[in-house]
Amino acid sequence: GCAGVLAAALGRRNGLGGVDVAVLAVYLTVFYSLVFGLAGAVVAGLLRLRRGPLSPRRLVGWSAGTGLGLLVAVNAMLRFPLSYGPLSSRQAFVHPLGLASALVFLAAVPVIAAALGEGGRRGLRTLAVWLVLFASACAVNLSLERAPGAGPRDLAGLEPSPAPAGRPQRVLVLGFDGLAWEVLVPMIRRGELPHATALLRRGARASLATLVPTKSPRIWATLASGQPPRVHGIAGFTKFRLPGMNGALGDAPHLTAITWWNGLDRVLLAARRRALATEEPYFRFERRVPSLWEVADHHGLASGVLRWPTLWPVDVPQSGGFRVSDFSPRPGALYPPEAAGAVAPARPLPAAWRDHPAVRHDPVLRAAWEDGEADVGRALRLLDRFPTRAAFVYLHTLDAIHHLRWRGERWWIAAPTVGDGAMPEAIAASYRLFDRWLGELLATAGDDCLVILVSDHGFRFDGLQHHRGPAGVLIAAGAGVRPGAVADGASVYDLFPTLAAVLDLPLAADLPGRVLAELFQSGVLRAPAIVPSYGWYRAERDAGAERSPSAEEEEIERLRALGYVN
Repeated sequence: GCAGVLAAALGRRNGLGGVDVAVLAVYLTVFYSLVFGLAGAVVAGLLRLRRGPLSPRRLVGWSAGTGLGLLVAVNAMLRFPLSYGPLSSRQAFVHPLGLASALVFLAAVPVIAAALGEGGRRGLRTLAVWLVLFASACAVNLSLERAPGAGPRDLAGLEPSPAPAGRPQRVLVLGFDGLAWEVLVPMIRRGELPHATALLRRGARASLATLVPTKSPRIWATLASGQPPRVHGIAGFTKFRLPGMNGALGDAPHLTAITWWNGLDRVLLAARRRALATEEPYFRFERRVPSLWEVADHHGLASGVLRWPTLWPVDVPQSGGFRVSDFSPRPGALYPPEAAGAVAPARPLPAAWRDHPAVRHDPVLRAAWEDGEADVGRALRLLDRFPTRAAFVYLHTLDAIHHLRWRGERWWIAAPTVGDGAMPEAIAASYRLFDRWLGELLATAGDDCLVILVSDHGFRFDGLQHHRGPAGVLIAAGAGVRPGAVADGASVYDLFPTLAAVLDLPLAADLPGRVLAELFQSGVLRAPAIVPSYGWYRAERDAGAERSPSAEEEEIERLRALGYVN
């Protein structure tokens, strides 16, 4: 029963056919049979030790209860924030309330087993008591979850500076993965980020409610397309292909995420280790709806994209511009061929940053800085050589540094946040370097350019990182923006319709987001045309872009090193 229900849910989320769902149900049936069979063997042994009668009813009831209890306990510990931090983020973080909750959750094993095994009023009373404790622990966990440490309204004291009037003629979107208000706000207040401060003074801002789970590729695909993952088809970093199944498995309902409790993760990893299944990244042709730059290209606007997630193999723009997915020599990584000259040379870190105390004895941090420095150098050269109406630049350095160099060691919920001076120097120095990069990128934009700084999610520095979906950052500055404006209720769905309105592009009727008109001066944005859908779009694979198993495995290994994939 569990296998059938879960297989049907996973099949619906992943667009699997009936045959694939049936094969998946077989895999899960085998797993659940092992779980409940093991539980039955343990129960039989314990009952033998107690010298109790091994009646079929007791054996089946206790075995089923033990198996269900284990599933409930593990799912509950991974679902609630104060309990699952240490299991999913490699941090030395233990919360006493989380420990108490874990004990209540684990009590599901003997309690449900006893209730189902013994039956009668006593068993039902026992189960009812546990359910009350279980619900109470869940409620306490949810009620005491930390609120975001900082947000755009905490910068109300910044004096706005005038912005150019009129409509923006160009758009530059700077995507910084993991850029967090919780770090930006205290550092801006201390005067450590002059370029970000200047951008905020002449710009408008918002917190972007994000998607949970916060797997970056699925959120960046939503930012680019305006659609949820179930529509655009990008579910995370990687997907699995199991023998006998035509479709790939990558998405699941949130409460039964395939990477955790339901056991499918074990099946997939075991099959991968034995070369029975393959794990692969997502590709551009698997996105089922067009990105904003593809809509712009379709309507004759030149666009450029640098390193946006799931961009390989790149599309060939018909209206000019550039596409750069990564820097390996495999076909399909960039267009036009002349872009190779702008991409090839890697700009080195300046001497002052190479000798910075934060990286002197930290080769991992140095490598992250060097990678970001090279990306910024490439972005500047591409923007200079290929004029565009809209350009999209993605940099992942900040997210990697957050994951690699923040180590929470908190024992209570009232522990200080980064705003209280508890920020590791590696992160503070990385934000100062980010501010330098931001200054260089802003210098390429003129007065007629709308610059939008955006992140997919923030961070909560209390041992949970971004697992519970802290809001991302949006800062808009340039022609037509209303300095000092703050948009409430914004989300990652709103970037696409807002940029479409700026660029006079039509909007599909099924887009869930809205135009953030409150960020702009009156009369700047025109009401966009509404079309039923982008029916012209076809997510076709480029026949000339052959897959490279070595490049794909190298990318997956990099994701494993960061803890993004198992």
